[in-house]
Amino acid sequence: MADEETRSITGKQRREPRLATELEGTLSGRQERPVQILDLSLRGCLVRSSVGFEKGAILGLKVALERQTLAATARVAECSLDGERPAEAGSV
Repeated sequence: MADEETRSITGKQRREPRLATELEGTLSGRQERPVQILDLSLRGCLVRSSVGFEKGAILGLKVALERQTLAATARVAECSLDGERPAEAGSV
């Protein structure tokens, strides 16, 4: 059985292990919004934002690293308010 670190907040099995982080970044669609990246893997990340994002939305993700900026395209897989479990909403 996989340990808790390899499962999403909905309990689904993750494809890659996640690394806990405390990175600053942005997600952008129509507007650029600041986010905190709380965990990161080769296939996904968990972000904290002041706004929600629609499930399935395609967004630009930028993460400020020490020497460069990581830029990627991300699809919202789940979205929930802190402390709540996602219903049908949109995690990157």
